Amino acid sequence: MKKLVSVWVLMLVCTSVWAMPERPSAKTRGDYSQLRVFGAELVEAWSGKEDIEGISVVVVDDQQIVWSGGFGFADVERSVPATTQTVYGAGSVSTLFTAVAIMQLVEEGKVELDAPLTRYLPEFKIRSVYPATANLTIRQLLTHHAGLPSNLFNGMWSKKPDSLDTLMQKLADETAAYAPDYVMSMSYVGYSMLGKVIEKVTGTPFNKYMDERVLGPLGMKQSSFTPEKLPMAKAYKKGKAKETLWARDVPALGLNTNVSDLSRFLQAVFKNGNFGGKAVWSETSARELLREQNSHIALDMDRSVAFGWQLDSGDLVGAGVVASRAGGTVTHRSRVMVLPQHKLGIVILSNESNSFRAEESIAHELLALALEIKTGIAQPLSAEKRRPPLPAQTASFVSEYATNMGLISVRADGKNYRTNVMGWELKLTPRADDPWYRVEYSFLGLIPFKLDWVTDVGVAPIQINGRPAVTVLYKNHRYLLGVEYAVREPEKAWLARLGRYEPLARDELTDQMEITTGELKLENGRLVFAYRVPWRLPLTLNVPIQPIDADLALIPGLGAGLNEVVRVVRVGGQERLRYSGYELVRIKEEESGGFFD
Repeated sequence: MKKLVSVWVLMLVCTSVWAMPERPSAKTRGDYSQLRVFGAELVEAWSGKEDIEGISVVVVDDQQIVWSGGFGFADVERSVPATTQTVYGAGSVSTLFTAVAIMQLVEEGKVELDAPLTRYLPEFKIRSVYPATANLTIRQLLTHHAGLPSNLFNGMWSKKPDSLDTLMQKLADETAAYAPDYVMSMSYVGYSMLGKVIEKVTGTPFNKYMDERVLGPLGMKQSSFTPEKLPMAKAYKKGKAKETLWARDVPALGLNTNVSDLSRFLQAVFKNGNFGGKAVWSETSARELLREQNSHIALDMDRSVAFGWQLDSGDLVGAGVVASRAGGTVTHRSRVMVLPQHKLGIVILSNESNSFRAEESIAHELLALALEIKTGIAQPLSAEKRRPPLPAQTASFVSEYATNMGLISVRADGKNYRTNVMGWELKLTPRADDPWYRVEYSFLGLIPFKLDWVTDVGVAPIQINGRPAVTVLYKNHRYLLGVEYAVREPEKAWLARLGRYEPLARDELTDQMEITTGELKLENGRLVFAYRVPWRLPLTLNVPIQPIDADLALIPGLGAGLNEVVRVVRVGGQERLRYSGYELVRIKEEESGGFFD
């Protein structure tokens, strides 16, 4: 009973409503004083709501910084305040800079965008059932359409990360997830290979090239791709200090920087690659870096990408294209968002892993106000409901779907539907004004709760290449959530492997993520690998495992982290499950204390 009460209290905390300041209407064109006041109030409110330790922000209008500030602490224990000079891990914002470096080499004739990767890295190898993988291109790597695995998790974050050469050698034992140009699947190892291309064609280590050719010319003196070079904001996760881990995939995740330096990058973006009177990249490259590259990929639906950038028509009235990149390390979070047509942009960096939603909201609200101040175009306080047309619907929503959140079963409940997502029992009810379903949660199936993180979410059944699927509507854009799971009777060899597993060798990432063991089991006749994900409330992820033969299985689905391989390897007579560089060994039940030892 005590545990139930604790869960109840935690649910109240997780779903409590914090009063957010209302965005004001611009009074005077060109006067950003309102934005400065509102920005400070908004950041402070979100910091309280999400328990964010430290956060830094800068807003840029063309070549001018119109507001910047630091809030909270870079180091709570030592009372070191967060400022505009505080250095954070920028995570996948790093890809924007790697893309610039590649375009510099394109300008010099050293790299061709549509040339195969193996022209520059003949030693690159990866297992694949797709013949086109042998000719995956630089452009496909830049847009995350090369079909490579999303990550090689083992060793991805550590105190002493492997080199890019070692990573490339390890990729030879991995398997391509998709054919090139089939579907967007975010791949950090793909950007690491781009970093290796830069090293190969220039004869210069990646971090040195970036210092000399990109960061240096932009005047980014407090930025580096070299681990431990700069004093960093302390890392926090759920309010607890964590040890800083460094990225192995440096070209994708390894930039350490501050908002002041990133404002210079935005100024160069707004000036077509020119900074301080010198062209860091050409005007031609500037156009290509921000040009939509994936309009021909049907499975990408409403997801539009350029080189490093995510593109969005946005819900800002008269904004034009919105280009953004959100990222993070194990604990730090980052967001860059620009309106190229109006030369407005914002950068937000934080040292708390729980700041994603805060950064998304702050960026939108401040850019909306900045746009109104600069152009006079009034911005509504709530987004217009411009829902895109729905693809052909399936005959029934009822099915099982393979998703990034594990196996999801949708069942009928009168005119509504019910589903269980990672242990959360959710109700799907029709929305009155369109064919989408809203997501509702009731504690213990009795007491309704408003979960603000699903308020803007709609879901609906669709057909993808003749296959039943489910799509999610978020911020007026459709994204593929999952495809129907084709149930197969597990082979006897896989049934003999049921049981609890742990990594043969732990690393810093599994320690930081607090994941120790998982269980290969049958769940309603479905073979799944179940493990707990620590969150405010621990969630159970049931990952479907679809055997291909006695020693090979897939994690089914479409998108990042899906359609990837689980392979059985044998060492000294012992069977191991190999996934993303980890080798998992079966343990006796009495040796494990459960999901968390």
